[in-house]
Amino acid sequence: MQLSRTHFIILSCLVQDEATNNVNAMTLKEMQESLKAMGYTYNSFYKAAEMLRAYGYLKLGLSVGNSKSYYITEEGKQALESIKNGGNEDGKGDWICGDRTGRGEHRGTPGEAGT
Repeated sequence: MQLSRTHFIILSCLVQDEATNNVNAMTLKEMQESLKAMGYTYNSFYKAAEMLRAYGYLKLGLSVGNSKSYYITEEGKQALESIKNGGNEDGKGDWICGDRTGRGEHRGTPGEAGT
């Protein structure tokens, strides 16, 4: 599977917020809130998350009301590390989600020098 920037951002967000088991899983709304400055839509997160789940990079966590929640698997962590080590198109950039309080930050844009 070739991962897109959206896939990378979702995986990074889950690792950053320690969503590594079914109890600490995050909903798409929580991810979207943390990344609101980036302008991704709920629908784009949903499609990307479901694709990651189909490939075994994400699993469903405990439901939050009527919402699904997701957490990253070991395979997802390995895919993320592969991208960070140059497996993506340009191998640059450091995307992070921040925490669940909505104070997410973005350091660097893929392709920027020095990031």
